[in-house]
Amino acid sequence: MISFLIAFFSIVVLAALHELGHFLIAKKCGVKVEEFGIGLPPRIFSKKMGETIYSFNWLPFGAFVRLEGEEEKVDTPTSFSNQPIKNKILITLGGVISFWLIAILIYSFLSFYGSRVVVQGPGLDNLSDFKVGIFSVAENSPAQKSGLQSGDFIEKITIKDKTLEPTKIGEIQDFIDNHLGETLKITIKRGDQKIKKEVLARSSSPENQGPIGVSLVRTGLQKYPWYLSVWEGIKKTWEGTVLVVKFYGSMFSKLFQGEFNDENLVSSIGIFQMIAKSQEFGLFYFLSFIAFIAINLAVFNSLPIPLVDGGRVAFFLIEAIRNKPIPEKIENNINLVSFVFLGGLIIWVTIRDIINLF
Repeated sequence: MISFLIAFFSIVVLAALHELGHFLIAKKCGVKVEEFGIGLPPRIFSKKMGETIYSFNWLPFGAFVRLEGEEEKVDTPTSFSNQPIKNKILITLGGVISFWLIAILIYSFLSFYGSRVVVQGPGLDNLSDFKVGIFSVAENSPAQKSGLQSGDFIEKITIKDKTLEPTKIGEIQDFIDNHLGETLKITIKRGDQKIKKEVLARSSSPENQGPIGVSLVRTGLQKYPWYLSVWEGIKKTWEGTVLVVKFYGSMFSKLFQGEFNDENLVSSIGIFQMIAKSQEFGLFYFLSFIAFIAINLAVFNSLPIPLVDGGRVAFFLIEAIRNKPIPEKIENNINLVSFVFLGGLIIWVTIRDIINLF
């Protein structure tokens, strides 16, 4: 229950920080913010401070900022509709920028305090506390039958009077090979828990499975001094952004080729499940996953499609090129078509994720 509450709180915080980005840039541009709300109306309570109403609302789905002149033209100096195009674009992109800043801050924090990374090759700079983790578990293998899972770290392997506390993959492989046909007592760390399992080391095994049926990965704790941690945060955010952009590029390419597959799409329910699941592997994995979700949201909201921030920016750019706004009727029709398509897709993926819950 606690993990689900934390997942829920994380989603609300991400939504609130997204809207805070719009809020801060709107204020900087001199636009009147009529309301900043957490959740959606009806209101639980509200308080007006200055020109802005700050509210908490009953429907716990995201957050919102209501700007003067955003929905309809208002002829005042503080109206969003009377702002120059560059201000409108900056305010609209404020939420997207906030997602990237969230990712940079989280990755910078993890780089400073230490995050567990995969050790590849001889480069061991800034690495300590080496551990061997389980990357994957083969179907119907002794490891699966004993309850070992991907993400588990192998703390200790014991048989009779022999004990191994491994820091390298080769140590585990050699130890198991010397005890084929015997039952090993393996102590694993799963999140903050230490769990003991008994696993049979098969004398013969299917190809590419090994005696117990796991693939292993060596990891180390990586730390950077404070003056390098921010740069590492920026680098990891950039790498994550490139990865997500490539995913969307591949997805749209397959869509236009008639090969679209919705298996890689996840609804808010699916994201909620994954955030809750990530907590099982510890704080650093949880925070890393939140950072990656923020990057995903930043890229998605940057797409030049209606109903997201990138779509609004596209309309403003067209307005700048034409030197006049797109006719309201045309804009509404484009938004309607997009709403039907995206809304239908979101409903379909949500139903699929709900079915998968059971």
